[in-house]
Order: sequence, then C-alpha cells, then structure tokens
Amino acid sequence: MIALDGMPGAGKTTLMLRLADAIPDQAVVFPEAQPTNGQLSAADSTRYMLDQARDRIREAQRLQQQRPDLAVLSDRCHIGVLAYRFALMESGQGPASAFDQALDIVDEYALNAPTAHSRVLVLTVSPEESVRRRHAHAADERHRLWFDPGFLAAYHYFLTHLATWVPESTFTLHDTTHSTGWAPLLEALPQQVRQKIHAQPARPVRGPTPDSSAAATTRHLLSALAAPPEQEPSTPTLAALRQTATAIRTHLGGDARASVLTSVLHQWRCDLDRLHRDLERTDPKTWQVWRTPGTWLDNQLRLRSLIAHEVGKAYWDGKQEIPYADIDIERYLWGAR
Repeated sequence: MIALDGMPGAGKTTLMLRLADAIPDQAVVFPEAQPTNGQLSAADSTRYMLDQARDRIREAQRLQQQRPDLAVLSDRCHIGVLAYRFALMESGQGPASAFDQALDIVDEYALNAPTAHSRVLVLTVSPEESVRRRHAHAADERHRLWFDPGFLAAYHYFLTHLATWVPESTFTLHDTTHSTGWAPLLEALPQQVRQKIHAQPARPVRGPTPDSSAAATTRHLLSALAAPPEQEPSTPTLAALRQTATAIRTHLGGDARASVLTSVLHQWRCDLDRLHRDLERTDPKTWQVWRTPGTWLDNQLRLRSLIAHEVGKAYWDGKQEIPYADIDIERYLWGAR
C-alpha cells in the first residue's frame, strides 16, 4: 500500500485520483478516514483513527495477495494522526497526553515498522501556501481549525521534522510548492504498474483556457469519481452505469467553462439514482461492492451525494449554473457518501 499524507492543500487527494484515473483497472483508493463527530474523548478518538490506519494496511495486504498487480493507495495514515495531535498540543488546543498516547499506539500496532507492503509519501507546502490553495473554504466553519495559523505552523513543523518521531527509512518527504509529487508517487509504485503508466500515450497538452485552475481541478476530481464498473457489463444495469459514467466523464473532459448547468447535474443525479436502485434490486452481490472504500461503486455513490447536495443548494439559491470552483468536493472525497 502507498499512503499519502502531509499538509492540507499539498495535493494528496488530487494525486491519488490522478493515478486512479490513469489506471482505473489497477488502482484502489481508500478515502481519508473520518473522525467521529465529537462523540469520543481525545484518547478514544486517537485510538479509533489509528485502528483505521492499521486496518487499511491489513486490507491492502489482503487485496494485493489476491491481485499483485494492484496499486492500493490510502489518503492519509498514522502520520496524519500524529501530526494532528502534535499541532493541537503545540497550539494549546489539545492535551499533551493525547500526543503521547498516539505515539504509544503507533508503537503498539507497529505502524512505524518498515515493510515491503507499505510505503508512505509525505507531501508538504508552507502554511501560507496551504491557506492560499484552499482559500475557497476559508469561510467554512467546519474547516476553521485547518486555517488556524498556530495549528498549521505546528502541523508543518511536525512534518518537516518527522524523523524526530518516525524512522526516516519508512517515509519519503516531498515539497509540492513547485511540483506535484507525481514523480515520487510513480517511483513508489510496483514495477508492473509503473510500466503500464509509462506505456500509455502522453495526453495532449491543453492551451490556456478561460477557467480557473480551481475549476479545472474540480472537473478532474469529478471525472475520477464518475468511475465506470470495473468488470465487463454482464447485465443491462451495469452496461447502463458504464454508459452513464462515460457520458459524465466525456462532458467534464470536454468542458472548458468555469461553471456547469444545474440542469445537467440534476440529470446526472436522476440517472445515477435510478440505476443504483436497479442494481441494488437486481444484482445484490455486485451492490455489496459499495462497502469497500475506493471501488467504482463507492466513488459513484460519493458523486451522487455530492451532486444531490449541490443541486439542492442551487435550487434554494435560484441558481441555474454552479461554478466548478464552488463545488464542495473535498467533503465527499474525505468520506461523506
């Protein structure tokens, strides 16, 4: 498994979905684990998140035993939990005992132990660059902590001095201020996966377009969520889902505008709603795929929820178009479904 962790806005999620888009038949992406909604103590919440990190490693090993050619990726790992607890402690917003406990659990679960089955790529940018890249979410109260200067400075310090707490041989640190991290990610992939990516024809370089980079990024991430079924369609419903996913991707790939018509999103939602209901009713075995993070159906369900959310907001606001840059896609990449 390859885990990507690091500063918010460093490009972790974008990088993983780019890889999933490049090799959709060989990539499984575990989305970021979600903490409980304040219902657990700091100690219980820390153990819960590290349980998730341990379970991902186990699940990745199981998947790769079945299919050695798979690239299994995880959005964050135990390093993110340690950085979070350290930043809360250093910024005066959390107890030191929670950070110490996190270190103890990491040792208990042997999450720092070097293994041939797991590699960690830690992406960094400065706190100022992190805020600049995520400015569209600065007013969202849910993300308040992730814009707190003291918290971000401490988080950045932990990552850039990571070898103080984590064996240096178990991670690769990469600054994405002037690069994307694509090269070190490829280097971490199994050789057969890397060869397949290199064998693909280069995509044409697009010239300047009138839309913003935020809009282009959102379209790319939406396209990655519109994943077609992995297997060859064996039923009319699977064939229709593949056709619908392809149509969505084609629209997003050919759209250079900064906004999307609300009516277009509404039609996508209706099509996905109908076909997902049909799949659950007629093919319950395939429907169970949704339980595994990172599968094509898991991604489609996230896309459907995202579209429903955005269409609902547009209805009440009376908007006929929705700017791509305003779509709250991070919420659904982080685990909402």
